[in-house]
Amino acid sequence: MIREFQPDLSSQNSFGSPRLLLDANVLASAVKRDILLSLASEGILNVHWLNVILEETYNTLIHIFTRIAMDTRVADQKSPKILE
Repeated sequence: MIREFQPDLSSQNSFGSPRLLLDANVLASAVKRDILLSLASEGILNVHWLNVILEETYNTLIHIFTRIAMDTRVADQKSPKILE
């Protein structure tokens, strides 16, 4: 399940894994998203995002899928699956 990032600045450790806030332009890009989430799954990075960023990502993916001549109904079905 995707949870909204709540920054806790008091627990930042300068020696721990880098913390990244992923924006919609990163999450909408399959290559960037896969690389960063793979690094996070290995514990190399800590990645976070906000619900508003997920909404923007969803809208961006709808636009991308529609632009490449997909039916809007297909885009509506495909976008949420990418964000799971």
